[in-house]
Amino acid sequence: MKRTLLALAAVTLLTGAALAAGNFTGLPAATGPGSASVGATGVGGPINPAGCIPMDTGFPSGINPATQCVSPSQLTAASSGVALSYSTAQVGAVPLASLGNDTTPVAGSIYVAQLNLPAFTVTNIACLNGSAAATNNLVYGLYNASGALVANTALAGVVASGTNAFQAVIPLTSPYVAAAGLYYVAYQTNGTTTRFRTITANGAGDLTASYTGAFGTLPAITPPTAFVANVGPICFVN
Repeated sequence: MKRTLLALAAVTLLTGAALAAGNFTGLPAATGPGSASVGATGVGGPINPAGCIPMDTGFPSGINPATQCVSPSQLTAASSGVALSYSTAQVGAVPLASLGNDTTPVAGSIYVAQLNLPAFTVTNIACLNGSAAATNNLVYGLYNASGALVANTALAGVVASGTNAFQAVIPLTSPYVAAAGLYYVAYQTNGTTTRFRTITANGAGDLTASYTGAFGTLPAITPPTAFVANVGPICFVN
């Protein structure tokens, strides 16, 4: 399951081993890039607040790293009620302008990417804008494994803003209580001025697709059965 460590107040570049993305709940960014544990010899011992607690994703390869580190400061923030986020692709220590492919959309087309969720209430969706983000309106949706639309943002759309940055989260028209399982995040816009960043390589069995459509309408889809490069939007939900 792909989950990313996103600073939800302002999505920023994540750096350092302690901030690596992996197969864990969307912990908030650590207060520092991480440093060696202090005073720990064997089991137990104090750990620097920005230090490393090794964890294993269970994946031997693919988009998610086999191992990652989280810090005590991350865990403390998570236990304080910071919202968790789940994403369609890893967002790690690379500039957002270099993440995926800068893609020109077809107006009205629906672009989807696989998202695996635990039992989780989805309230918002945000997708990564590309090199242009203005003029056009954006609509996001959430489809279940059967291709039925289960949630969406306002069909009138929200104006794109913020180049090479995650669009400010757009709330669903009503929160969706998701059962654990496979879903698809959908991206739609009403023009071609705006760009969006898409998944370029299939590292972990992702399913992506695009469908001809009309802006403001999100009909049921035939679930994708393969990975298609440069059509799956890079998005997160929280």
